[in-house]
Amino acid sequence: MTNRNLYKGRTSMEKTTYTKWDGFRAIILYVVGCIIPVICCGILPQTRISYDTINILLFTLDYIPILLCLMFVKYEKRGLSSIGIRLTKSWKHIIILLIGTVIMVSINGVFSCIFMEKTHITTLFGSYINILIFLPGAIEEELTCRAYLQTRLRGLIDNEKLVLFIGAFLFLLSHYPVKWCVGKWFLPIDSVILLIILGLVCGIQYNKTNNVWIPIITHFIYNMVQFV
Repeated sequence: MTNRNLYKGRTSMEKTTYTKWDGFRAIILYVVGCIIPVICCGILPQTRISYDTINILLFTLDYIPILLCLMFVKYEKRGLSSIGIRLTKSWKHIIILLIGTVIMVSINGVFSCIFMEKTHITTLFGSYINILIFLPGAIEEELTCRAYLQTRLRGLIDNEKLVLFIGAFLFLLSHYPVKWCVGKWFLPIDSVILLIILGLVCGIQYNKTNNVWIPIITHFIYNMVQFV
């Protein structure tokens, strides 16, 4: 494997060359932008800080990886299209969006029935701050794990399918330490499976469209459904 590998956008058929240094920057972005903030999510609830203050802090933390991602793109002298920020009028993209969203909502519904999870309909409509957290959260995770990490890792690993699975695993890992790091709280098996499937679905969506808004919308809808 050489140290310069190609990532080809499926829709525009554009070829972008990524190096090992791009891959290393992607890892730095993941650690600084995803792992450190998510560990804070586990630490903050153990303090005496009020619930509203914690929500505001978590809302702020979502913007750290977004800003870091944009800084890296500027440093690379690549346009925003290199992280999938583009408009689309393609029916194919809309179909891929709908298919991915339906898959995730359906699987979530099946899992809810199997594991007999309680519903919290009022949570969705009773706390608008959840929407303020979920939307930037979906944007942050898709920009970092899909648009940046999943593409730049091709500079280190010249295998699209392997990178897809690695990205899904890292996506899961970024959720796992939320409370585990201090509270010894483990994600239930259904949540682990759902997160892996979500990571794969959103990763495939990005590979097929080269448009980050597609997995962002699917991810956001999935997050909201979790509270219904």
